[in-house]
Amino acid sequence: MKNKEKRNIPEDYMDDMYVNIEDLHNQAKLSVGEDEEPTTKKGSTSKNIKARIILAAPILLIILFLILAAVTSLLLKYYLAMSEEMSHLKNQEIVLLKNGLSDLKNTTNDQKRMALKNVNTFKKDLDDVKQQFLQSIKAINKTLESICPRCPDSWYTSGCSCYYFSEEELSWDEARDKCTNMNSNLVMIKNKTESDNLNKLFKIKKGYWIGLRRKPEEVQSWKWLDGTRASFTNWGNNQPDNYKNQEHCGETMSGPWNDRSCRDKLLYICKT
Repeated sequence: MKNKEKRNIPEDYMDDMYVNIEDLHNQAKLSVGEDEEPTTKKGSTSKNIKARIILAAPILLIILFLILAAVTSLLLKYYLAMSEEMSHLKNQEIVLLKNGLSDLKNTTNDQKRMALKNVNTFKKDLDDVKQQFLQSIKAINKTLESICPRCPDSWYTSGCSCYYFSEEELSWDEARDKCTNMNSNLVMIKNKTESDNLNKLFKIKKGYWIGLRRKPEEVQSWKWLDGTRASFTNWGNNQPDNYKNQEHCGETMSGPWNDRSCRDKLLYICKT
């Protein structure tokens, strides 16, 4: 086993090391002292700022109070001015309203009098027109009486014509003669207007002789009693059919026409 060799450290080297350590220690103290000095300065500055704020706060509050007072004063003056103006306008409105109601009342009374006057004038004019109308009606009736004869009792009027609807049944020749005895003729329906007017007079749905006939040897030639050819006709469906070659007289079946044997007994219509 080897013996460790002891190393001898010189005393001068040890003295130098001690001096260096002591210098480092002193420098550390100096550093600590330098670091504490700025902190102290910072604390003093902060205290000064707080003191200034405390001194300035009352001044700011006084300024704000003065501003608030000035604004309040202006608002109060504006409110009082507006109130006075509104009161003035309201008084003017009341005066105008009173004057307007007075004028309206006067105007309404004038309008009522004018309207009443107009009504009376219109009523008078209406009475005059009514009298003129009645006189015109009387004149028209006189004219009609001179043109259209008054129909006898139990006869029906249509336009200027009188129609008689029989209650007895006769042959065609007998019916023709009966109408002649009453200063009339079997009705001759020569146009659609008369046909429509006559249809309105039918009270019952039956067959009536009319003044239409043909000769047996001229089956296609239907003529009225006055000898005129029947240009207007109102035959029913499939008519005339000349059943058994014996139907040569015309009838109206309360509307449409039909050919019948002239010997059949039917109601009849006379016309003047």
